[in-house]
Amino acid sequence: MITKIDQIKNFGIFNNFNWTGSKDIEEFNDKNIIYGWNYSGKTTLSRVFSCLRNKSTNDDYENSSFKISTDVGVFQSSNLEHFPYQVEVFNSDYVKENLSWDYDEHINAIYFEVGDNAKINKEIEEIKGKIDSINGTVDIKAKKDPFIKVIMEFEMFENSQFTTEASRIKNDVFSSLIEFNKGHLKKIAKRLGDNQDSHIIKSKEKLQELSKVVKLEEAKEALEEVFTNYNIDGLLGQSQLLLKSEPSKNAVLDILDSRRNAYKWVQGGVDLHKPNDKCLFCDNVIEKDRFKRLTSYFENEASTLKSNIDELITLIDTEQLKIKNINFPSSVNDLNAGFQEAYSLLKTKLDKDITSHIKLSGRVKTKLITKRNSKIYTPIDVSLAKNKSNSILNGIIEINNLIKANNEFSEKFDSIIKATREEYQDHLIAKFLIDNKFSIKERKHDKAMLALEKLEDEVSLHNKKIKRLTASKSSNEEGCLQFGEFVQSFLSRDDIKVKLNSSENTFNLMRGEELAKNLSEGEKMAISFAHFLVHLSSIEKKGALKDHVVFIDDPISSLDSNHIFQINSLLKEVFFDQTPDPKNPKQLMWGTKCKQIFISTHNFEFFNLLKELPKKGFKKTSHYFISRNGTESSIEKLPNVYKTFSSEYHFLFGEILSFNRVRNKGASPKLLTIPNVLRRFVEMYTLTKYPSNEEVDQRAVRVFGKEKSKRILKLLHHFSHFNSIDRIYSHADSIADIEVTCKTVVDHIKSEDSMHYEALVASLN
Repeated sequence: MITKIDQIKNFGIFNNFNWTGSKDIEEFNDKNIIYGWNYSGKTTLSRVFSCLRNKSTNDDYENSSFKISTDVGVFQSSNLEHFPYQVEVFNSDYVKENLSWDYDEHINAIYFEVGDNAKINKEIEEIKGKIDSINGTVDIKAKKDPFIKVIMEFEMFENSQFTTEASRIKNDVFSSLIEFNKGHLKKIAKRLGDNQDSHIIKSKEKLQELSKVVKLEEAKEALEEVFTNYNIDGLLGQSQLLLKSEPSKNAVLDILDSRRNAYKWVQGGVDLHKPNDKCLFCDNVIEKDRFKRLTSYFENEASTLKSNIDELITLIDTEQLKIKNINFPSSVNDLNAGFQEAYSLLKTKLDKDITSHIKLSGRVKTKLITKRNSKIYTPIDVSLAKNKSNSILNGIIEINNLIKANNEFSEKFDSIIKATREEYQDHLIAKFLIDNKFSIKERKHDKAMLALEKLEDEVSLHNKKIKRLTASKSSNEEGCLQFGEFVQSFLSRDDIKVKLNSSENTFNLMRGEELAKNLSEGEKMAISFAHFLVHLSSIEKKGALKDHVVFIDDPISSLDSNHIFQINSLLKEVFFDQTPDPKNPKQLMWGTKCKQIFISTHNFEFFNLLKELPKKGFKKTSHYFISRNGTESSIEKLPNVYKTFSSEYHFLFGEILSFNRVRNKGASPKLLTIPNVLRRFVEMYTLTKYPSNEEVDQRAVRVFGKEKSKRILKLLHHFSHFNSIDRIYSHADSIADIEVTCKTVVDHIKSEDSMHYEALVASLN
């Protein structure tokens, strides 16, 4: 049983209906009567039930959705294929789908079971048993279940885990620098296929490098390569030779050999004097022999060696300075992230080699000074085993190669970063798939899909066989006979007959030997509803009506009052019966022949008759009102005013009087319905005041007079039964017309028919 319509969205006039928004509304029962004015949304509501019947959404309501609660669960427009009940709907769509009033088209046939079909029924039941074993029932575990479970687990894994992992990759790994969602992950997983392991990066160092590089937003500026032209290696070799030198001791002056300051002072003085000059220091004459002796001293091997040592020390100092001032990048951060760690390692080793080399050259320099100052005639050994000159040169080459790679990365940043990110993505996804044993899950899913498809094919074949067997035991002749009886009963005439067109399996309406033509709207409605009732009769003959939910939308549209009573009587006969009360078997109680019935109408008289459908002992009845406010309709609890009146005439006057007393009529929710209320009331009032066969226009002139009737009839014709009252919103002056018309009618009855007016008002109280 359907218990409530939780919500309807974007479904025609039901834009945003929510059951909880209707105050004090009760859940649906076995019998449900719905009242609403024309254009309030009754037919639209019936189309929601048509969706339940078809187990699919209506193409005319794009982007619509709804949710239905039943006693066995909640169903949405997205899963209607699982809706548990059979539904039958009578509305204008049923007429269009099953009956045609064009002379070259026909009426759909209705089939009934005939003859002894026990054998066929048994075979059908056996086939249904096979279908139940596949689909399952409350008592039978479905063959589908294990495969559906595998499929659902796989789909849940994809939907949940793929989404989580994609979010982690995007936000945590790539710092939201890339667009990456479940769809991207699925696409890459499909590309990797079973070759996931080949995309795993096993080097921890490379992974650490990639994790930094992929987060780069822009490249660093290109760097200059490291440049050096030092020759300290050659100088060390020269130093070794000078330290091992043993100059001869001719022309030796002890004081100059032993005292460095005296040596430098005299060496400078020789350049300032000539033989026989006076000494600039002591003013004594420097004799020629003395001058010659001093000159010879500074030209001997020891003196030359000292000069060479001085020059070499100066060169060593210069070369050390060159090494210390090599143009390395000012900071490791000047390089791109993927090159910083490698640079740091190379630079650390190179700095160590440079420090060692400077220390070695410093020790050599110290030995040269010692040689020059005090041990000029003594050979001094020096080891060059820790010479790092070649290591420094190789280190500089490696750094330059790294700088070249860094610069190339900066130059081709966009393409390289794209490829790097893709490589890292492949690794991450391959690892994710391997860790979660995705390939195994996917193979199980594919096998389950094949198995499920095979079972679905079996069910399809079984259903086709059931259809063939059912067709072999049914007949459209019984349907033709019953349809003819209903039509003649409705129309109260026997000249219209229903004839079976066996060649096309359709019914034809005949008047004598000719196709019936020129049927009135009322006749068409009566014939259409007769067709629907015969269709339900065919279902009842199979014992299946008790499993059906039935929705009937306004079956008395275009019918006169005589047919209203007739249809109400038929509804009682077709849909209700008496059975023993379980609590008191001797007492009969009313109930529905179908699982549940819904009947909607705009006719107040018919609505009152519906309220009187099997009532005694029938406790499961609910009444509802469909209210339209502007462009939005809703299902509501039936207002007390509709329960109070049994006369449509009194009810209509009550609506008019209530609207007439509203101060802001333009904001009244009754604005849309008042034109129809006024039309119906004027028809009934003029008929009571002036009973005749004349049209309402002539009667109105006699009752209201020419001037008032013109004002009243202008509105009634503008908003006639077959015109959309939505036009109110496109004609601002129409609102004013409604106010004037309503006041004119009320004031006329009050002043010209005061006794009648007072009686009407009294009945309302």
